[in-house]
Amino acid sequence: MTSLKGLFVLLGLAAWLVACGEKSGAPAAGGRGAGKPAVGKAADDVPSSNKTGIYVDHFRFGDTTDADGIVVKESSLLSPGTPPAMSLYIRNAPATTQMRLVWNDLTTNAALGEEVKPVGDKGFVAFKKAAPLPEGSYRVTMSYRQAPDKPWENLGTHDFKVGSKS
Repeated sequence: MTSLKGLFVLLGLAAWLVACGEKSGAPAAGGRGAGKPAVGKAADDVPSSNKTGIYVDHFRFGDTTDADGIVVKESSLLSPGTPPAMSLYIRNAPATTQMRLVWNDLTTNAALGEEVKPVGDKGFVAFKKAAPLPEGSYRVTMSYRQAPDKPWENLGTHDFKVGSKS
């Protein structure tokens, strides 16, 4: 009878440990801390939704990228002298899809350039401006087209600043 009680105690303890999960406080995969998902090509290649239409996934904007071009230091306030970078996925896009960025200075309402790239494997696309922007307020306008003979379709905008917080 005692060994049967011991078995139930062990089973109860095992069930309790499974139900509670690991509580060690160790960082999650990727070393970003508990509750924060890892950033990187392997993690971002996995869609965050099962939507069937075209949508933007894992949008990241900042100034530091990894070897794959994925933004790993996200911020909409960039330090002077650092070029802006953007990485994202356009999910469910045909292989012929292109993405376009138009960089705009909000103070002068002037376009500062346009970049067009093909959408890569699994819908991945990354941009990094060739040169840093001077201090100021900016907007990047994003669009895509499914084939060269199709019209550009709006993906939205992202506003950001270069300089200090004030």
